[in-house]
Amino acid sequence: MEDKDWKKQLSELLRQNNLWRKAGKGRVSFETADGRAKTLFHCFAWLRQNGYKVMPKNLDVRHIDAIVEMLRNSDYSPSYRQNYLSRIRTFAQWIGKPHIIKETTTYFQDQPDLIKRSYCATVEKTWEGKGIDAEKIIAEVDQYDSYIGMQLRVAFAFGARRKECIMFRPLESINLEEGIVTIWRGTKGGKLREVKIVTDQQKEMAVTLIEFAKKNRGALSNQDLRLDVAIQRYKYVMHKFGITKKSLGITSHGLRHQFLINRFEDLSGIPAPIRYIPKIVDIPQKIASDNQEDLLEKIEQLKESDPSVAAQLNLIRLFHIPAKLVVRFKPSQSVNAEMTHFLIENPDTGFKTRYVIDSPEKLAAFTQSLIVAGNQSGFVRERRFNPYSAWLHLHNIRKKLGIHLKAMKAEEIGPTLPVILPEMSFAEAKRIAAEEVDLVRRARQITSAEAGHVRISITAAYCGGFRSYVPRKRGF
Repeated sequence: MEDKDWKKQLSELLRQNNLWRKAGKGRVSFETADGRAKTLFHCFAWLRQNGYKVMPKNLDVRHIDAIVEMLRNSDYSPSYRQNYLSRIRTFAQWIGKPHIIKETTTYFQDQPDLIKRSYCATVEKTWEGKGIDAEKIIAEVDQYDSYIGMQLRVAFAFGARRKECIMFRPLESINLEEGIVTIWRGTKGGKLREVKIVTDQQKEMAVTLIEFAKKNRGALSNQDLRLDVAIQRYKYVMHKFGITKKSLGITSHGLRHQFLINRFEDLSGIPAPIRYIPKIVDIPQKIASDNQEDLLEKIEQLKESDPSVAAQLNLIRLFHIPAKLVVRFKPSQSVNAEMTHFLIENPDTGFKTRYVIDSPEKLAAFTQSLIVAGNQSGFVRERRFNPYSAWLHLHNIRKKLGIHLKAMKAEEIGPTLPVILPEMSFAEAKRIAAEEVDLVRRARQITSAEAGHVRISITAAYCGGFRSYVPRKRGF
């Protein structure tokens, strides 16, 4: 009887709260609600099996400690541990006891690796990357179950998720005249998104989907099945044709990866980072030295076409900063007040390296990085790049120009920029900064707001009061 009581109490709490966000604003997805319910039932079932005869509303600190110990000793992934405690934290708010559970990091201070997630892909998950012909597999699935075959075509042509494919209605969503596919059924949070039809293959797929939907009451799934049954059918067919990690090493979601990676390459004109990794690994270790005059000339030419890479190359050349750290460099937050040195932290080790500005040329290079960073939200990289993409972009430019980073040395090279020493008044620094920004504006055609960021940053740097003068990001 007591066993039924805790389940009844927990079910009632879930009925009252589970469909709403933790902050109380807006509804959560069905997947989130289902995940919460499964975690909480597992949590209280485990507690009772291990001697804690606790009712849901009586959850306390000692119970949380027991759960944390269970998570420590289990073979769960870091994301599972984080999600597990996050759902219990939400539950604690429901019962009016938010104080009983601390931040997740507090419980794992001595073993941080147990909750350390990896957000960087190391293996390509596309079907193409695994050497699998997607069209051939889809055709085979189509012969067995035409509904699932059509759903896979939606993922292949438009990058839809599983649930979106199953709930997709071509007659409502595809506009061939405007060349747009609108996806909203089954999306995360019910958010609408649009996908452009840009290739002939997409157009052919769209026509095929429309023709099929006309014969199936406008849908791509079997209309005699409930949604949950249709999802189970989809999973069954994937297992039957080996579209799993254990069998062929792929999943149906890999079609979405493939669509987005191909779209990234079409728009950017450069290989997707995950596809570029093997090429980076194969770079020859033997590096030839560059003629310094040619090197300076190449960097000087880059200042107009790609000032970010020019600034990065100058920093590498003069300070010997590793490329992966240069693209993460924020000059305004790294330099000391006297502008005599700056610190860069290695994200892998957590150690900081001190770089000394002990020559006019180094000061000039650092000034150049300030100008670039002021125009790029504080970083010495273009704002459209994340650190890894910026690193790849730097290597692409470097290879095109025939520059070898390991051979770049700063011996017997004169100044590349006018040298301005930091010992000056605020008024003088402001005047010089305004002149430099005017040059930048004419060369890059940046907005007045962006120019203001550059001007204030440079002025503060020259005056030695750097940190107090750098403005906050305004989001332009």
